[in-house]
Amino acid sequence: MKLPSKIKHFNFFLDGDNYVGRALEIEPPKFTRKMEEYRGGGMNAPLKMDMGLEGLEMSVTMGGLEAEMMRHMGACRHDAIKSRFAGSLAADDSCDTYPLEIETTGRYEEIELPNAKSGEDTEHKFKLALSYVRIIYNGTEVCEIDIPNMVEKWYGKDRLEEHKRNIGA
Repeated sequence: MKLPSKIKHFNFFLDGDNYVGRALEIEPPKFTRKMEEYRGGGMNAPLKMDMGLEGLEMSVTMGGLEAEMMRHMGACRHDAIKSRFAGSLAADDSCDTYPLEIETTGRYEEIELPNAKSGEDTEHKFKLALSYVRIIYNGTEVCEIDIPNMVEKWYGKDRLEEHKRNIGA
């Protein structure tokens, strides 16, 4: 029986700054297709039409207050913040390790300051609206989504390439 590879260790970088030991949790982007029902004459049931991706976002939870990370709140550029998640995965049935990287650009949508309670742990949460995501697992590019440049690659195939050509982009 083969056991699954699990994230054993990770690090988080924001604009090149290293947050080892301070990043508690990363909620990576969720990929959701925007589907709209269509039922034309003669169709016995609706068909869900693929209208592209829903917006991309990710969340980062830091241990304690990270005031310097707030400097980009309200940035006018969609790509004001560059982040990178670096994970190391392993299965408990082998000694093999596998790297996982998630590179993003975006800007803050929400910053949640830590609650204050004497003697209790604090967490500082950041939610980012993303314009770019690239995931590399064990040296293989799984996906690259570049919203402003109309790129949606899954395992090297750009699903929007023909559409770009059709519209002269």
